[in-house]
Amino acid sequence: MFLLFLCIIYLPVVASTDKQYTALHFGTSNSDYISFNYDMAPFRDSLSICTWIKRIYTSSSYPVVFHYYASGHEILIGPDGYHNRVVGDTGLENRRNLVTVPVGTWFSYCITWSVASTTIKLYLDGDLVATDQTASGRRLTMGGQLWFGGLYSRNSGHVFGGDLYQFNVYSNVLESAEIKKIADGGLCFDLEEFSDTRILRWEDILDRSRSGSVSEVEVCTRNELITRLRESQEKVANVTGRLNGTEAQLSRSEEKVETLANLLNSTQEELDSSQLSFTEAKKQLNVTNEKLVTTEEELKGVTSDLEEVTAELEGVTAELEEVTADMNRTETSLETVTGDLNSTQAELGAVSDHLETCSTGLKDIGRKFKDSRTFHNVTRWDVLLTPPYFNKVFSNELFRKLTTSWNMLERFVGMNMTEGVIQHFRYFHREPQCDVFEQLSHAMLEHFKGTEITSGLIAHFKETHTEESECENDTDTES
Repeated sequence: MFLLFLCIIYLPVVASTDKQYTALHFGTSNSDYISFNYDMAPFRDSLSICTWIKRIYTSSSYPVVFHYYASGHEILIGPDGYHNRVVGDTGLENRRNLVTVPVGTWFSYCITWSVASTTIKLYLDGDLVATDQTASGRRLTMGGQLWFGGLYSRNSGHVFGGDLYQFNVYSNVLESAEIKKIADGGLCFDLEEFSDTRILRWEDILDRSRSGSVSEVEVCTRNELITRLRESQEKVANVTGRLNGTEAQLSRSEEKVETLANLLNSTQEELDSSQLSFTEAKKQLNVTNEKLVTTEEELKGVTSDLEEVTAELEGVTAELEEVTADMNRTETSLETVTGDLNSTQAELGAVSDHLETCSTGLKDIGRKFKDSRTFHNVTRWDVLLTPPYFNKVFSNELFRKLTTSWNMLERFVGMNMTEGVIQHFRYFHREPQCDVFEQLSHAMLEHFKGTEITSGLIAHFKETHTEESECENDTDTES
């Protein structure tokens, strides 16, 4: 088994010397190139391109090593630092100042990108020298064609004219330490450890058809290959030592397996012993199941009773809801009646206040009328003209006319009654109506004989109404 394992490790090392360590030299004509279609789907969201470049031809204005064209310049790489484009981003263009190695010297070139980070990183000889941000959500466009040695348009100003080696495209973003390891490993570094993500391989490119002057160049010398082979043999020896250790661990594992087998046998015996107990438990379980069936039937009866009770409760609930609705309507009616009662009570209060005021006024008028019944010392006209008095003594028509003079008599406050009445008649009754003064004179003479006001009235009528009266039947003012 050991020899077989050794052969498996050794054969890839020998076989890889045929293709892995061969470079391609491109001529100086625009017809010197390699081109083919390739499915770029593995690199849609992320990629890493690592290669070795040697500049030889320097007459091109903008030389191109690799070009992926898909409705635009998706990827563009140059040998002099001018072209460093991924997903069409031009942020790292024109960086010739970064390429400082002499013409004719190999240098390591790596560029990485991912849509998740939206970042392009440029490495020269394992060192990060520049970065740039790409548009958010920008992915690599599919359906394009790969070109090595120049631009897809075959413009002579983009001819490469140099050597290209180990051009590999990875489907992930290589870490800085991995890129540094590739660069430090040199031209003869074995890339087998990156085989999982190394999708587009240099070996595949070497197998493609070539146009014009594109030739193979051996990069690693025989001594370098022998050195690499010895390093591989040392790795084989190291692996062999590990294999021997693994065989010892396997022997110990076999002992553990035997112990486990004995344990399983013992467990089987215990299971057999438990089988009897299981049979007895099964019988008990059957009895329990019968009891459960009986209990289930009883539960069905209880469930039926509960359903009837539930139906009755629903009927009672409906009746309660109707009663509640009636109570709510009654409460609303009571609130309305209460509002009406409150309003009526307020109105009765206002009427009561008004009646109380009227009662007070009537009492005051009665008092005044009572105090002035003899009128022996009456000099205030306001007592004489109190409405209850005139209602009793004079006719309604006279009362109406005299009360209209109330405001006028206000002007004579302070005069005696005779002067006030004389002034009143002078201002209001220069053309007196016979019936009014006839009633007035008789009433006055009837109640005020011998008083000051009687003399005043008699004098008034003698002076004012003797010859100017318009009455058809003159009244004797003397009488």
